[in-house]
Amino acid sequence: MSSASPHPDVPNADAVPETNTGGVTADAPTYEGTLQQDSPPTWVSGGASAYLPSGSLVTRSGKEIHALDREIGKSINADGPDAAPGYLLLRNLGTGAFGTVWEAEDRVTSERIAIKFFTSGDSDWEKLLGEVRLLQAVEGCRGIIVVKQVRPGSEGCRPHYVMQLANSGSLASRIKAAQAMRESTGNTPKPRDRKPLLPMPELVRIFTRIVDAMATVHRRGIHHCDLKPPNVLLHSPEPGAAPEPLVADFGQGHLATDDTPALGTLFYMPPDQVADTEVGTPPDTRWDVYALGAVAYEMIVGEPPRRTADLLERLRNAPKTLAGKMQAYREGVLAAPSPTGHHGRIDRQLAQIIDRCLDLDPTKRPQDAGDLSTLLNARARWRRTRPILGFAALATFALIAFLATAGLWFATQVTEDAKRNASADIEGSLARTAWYGTRAVENELQTRIALIEKWANDPSAESKEVFGAIGEASRRPQGPLLDPAAAPPTAIIRAWLTKLHTNQMLLTGHEPSTITLIMVSNPETRGPTNPPDAVRGFVLARLHPNGSVEDRDQPDPRGLYQKDFSYRDYFSAAGDRVDEAGRPHTPIRFTHISQPYRSIAPERSGKGTLERPWRIDLATPIWDDPASPNRRTIGHLRVGLNVRDTLAPLLRPPLVAEDGTPNASRFGIAVATKVILVDNSQRWVWHPDCERLLTDAEDSAARLPPTYTELARERGGDVSDWCPWLRPHTGIHQNEFVRANQYADLVRTAATGEDSDEIACFTRFDPYRLSRYNRGIIPGSPPPREWVFIVEVDRKLALQPLEELQSKIVKIGSVVVTVLAALAVALWIGLVWVLRRLEFASHG
Repeated sequence: MSSASPHPDVPNADAVPETNTGGVTADAPTYEGTLQQDSPPTWVSGGASAYLPSGSLVTRSGKEIHALDREIGKSINADGPDAAPGYLLLRNLGTGAFGTVWEAEDRVTSERIAIKFFTSGDSDWEKLLGEVRLLQAVEGCRGIIVVKQVRPGSEGCRPHYVMQLANSGSLASRIKAAQAMRESTGNTPKPRDRKPLLPMPELVRIFTRIVDAMATVHRRGIHHCDLKPPNVLLHSPEPGAAPEPLVADFGQGHLATDDTPALGTLFYMPPDQVADTEVGTPPDTRWDVYALGAVAYEMIVGEPPRRTADLLERLRNAPKTLAGKMQAYREGVLAAPSPTGHHGRIDRQLAQIIDRCLDLDPTKRPQDAGDLSTLLNARARWRRTRPILGFAALATFALIAFLATAGLWFATQVTEDAKRNASADIEGSLARTAWYGTRAVENELQTRIALIEKWANDPSAESKEVFGAIGEASRRPQGPLLDPAAAPPTAIIRAWLTKLHTNQMLLTGHEPSTITLIMVSNPETRGPTNPPDAVRGFVLARLHPNGSVEDRDQPDPRGLYQKDFSYRDYFSAAGDRVDEAGRPHTPIRFTHISQPYRSIAPERSGKGTLERPWRIDLATPIWDDPASPNRRTIGHLRVGLNVRDTLAPLLRPPLVAEDGTPNASRFGIAVATKVILVDNSQRWVWHPDCERLLTDAEDSAARLPPTYTELARERGGDVSDWCPWLRPHTGIHQNEFVRANQYADLVRTAATGEDSDEIACFTRFDPYRLSRYNRGIIPGSPPPREWVFIVEVDRKLALQPLEELQSKIVKIGSVVVTVLAALAVALWIGLVWVLRRLEFASHG
């Protein structure tokens, strides 16, 4: 515990006995900044009574203080008179510039108290009475040391007063203990990561109690003028209770009406406390405010503010006079940078309060401890209110987030339901398209199959004459080139084909197709690799859609009548075997629709340009004796269909505008609907993208790329997953739907390189259903050969309006949520600003 300073001009730092007998010293340790003087400063030449209640300007020497300690010590050892009658002295608590403090016990009540002894002399008694009067003026104030008894000096008894004993030491000892603890644990984190020296709750509690105590002192018109950690005692009212601070040592205290100057302790005094050494500065409550900020700073950092090595060096090199030391101190403090060691270790509001207390401009500090207490209370209220405001703000934004999430979920559910409903409607529309389209294609093919079968089995005399001539020619061995002289009569064939042309136009109602008559010719020799019934096939005659017949006796630069076509699919029903061209093959024994191929000879299109159209051929055998079990194929009757002109109009409705362009604005997704026709060998007879993918070699017949099954195998997995129409079914005409994520257009995938997602449905049908071979009229009928009619539309394209609607809803919702969030942020910022302005942030 420290004692009072010697007089208002001498800053006291700690309770270490002073041993200097002359001159002025400034020691380096934290609390060793006491300045001693043997003579009054020049600005006190007017006399002691003008500045000090005691009238003394001379500090007691270290010898006097030691003599006082020895004298009191003798009374403990019963070697001298009783220093404090009625009290048992126990131990020395500390010494100062005017006396010493001892712990004692009341002989009657056994209460532990502290006794402060002064050196002998009237001035000491006056000093003691002055301090006691200040303590009595604040009697009853919480946080101020309590004076119990005052005794004047007498024979063998030094002047002293009895005061409350603080049982937990001083704040200075608490700070030093915290520093020792940190150093012993080696906990020296980086400055940015360091925590305050004292725990934050303890720091705020001690600082707030000191400020509240000083607020009471200031309200009663008293200035302490020498606040520092050694002058703040800690007392625990009950065992285990947190120590409460007690402000002590009012030796430098002044009444508000007292204009005499007073000096405090280095690094706890503001520069305005030593602003004018020639005139003297009247005490000010803002001096105590600065000292309070310095005490709080030291509890955070571990040392007082602005205590730099440069300032210590300046003080050591200053003149050995009080005025010189004060001038050096003032100049050094004014030149020192603003203290920032507490920043980052405590909350921003408390740091701002301490910054205001340590401001070098006294007008910017709180006016007194009462103002400072108001700031601390406002901070405390703000910190208590902030979680509530934070929770309310969080609840506000949580509500906005909930509304946004719920709105997004609702919009998603609504749009997903709309997509499902739209998909169901589209599937229904596609199913109707597939059903009617299947009927149209099936009727077209069945009508033509029935027609050519009727022609190939015509019992009329004219037909029999043609068949007889063909049969006679087919029995002759033929070489690589067909002998024109051995061909059937041209006039008979022309007349017969012309009749077929006319019947086709009348019965089908469509533009006539190419009609070709194929003659079967036995090969000259049968090799071991050829099947027993392998033959060759040569064109006998062909009638064009315009009704003209190409005569065999006319030169044919293309070699049409001299080329063996037995390798073609329409001859053998085994696919186009281009690599086996020139070898005999087994002819068909039932009606067959060939796989699509590209015509070798260009044909004139409806636009007047020559094109090589995609074609399919309907071929049926011509027998020498249809009723005989040993019948022999003597030829084929083949009708060629232009897929684009004959089937495409049935597969793709003419949804076009008047200028011939697709009218998407009128028909919507119907324009994007694709119709695909797949034959029984899983090749597509028609696909809107097929012409971009089919290979075309100049020196060979154009061939299709791999079939659906081959493409499915390339993709991996079960072929039926990619080709759902290959799954088992219960009926030939069963209508089946392919729903979400169950069908991908492999042709489109092959064309674009991207996986497709289609809304589709398909229908199976048998174009040979009405054929005489399927009905068992002719023995050896083949099994059912189902084709597949697929109608599909790109899911993304079909649902694009709903996707755009969903996107618009999300955008509108995002804008609404953003506006609500912005308004909430603005309202909360405004509310916090108002609260801080009115009460919670008055600390600035």
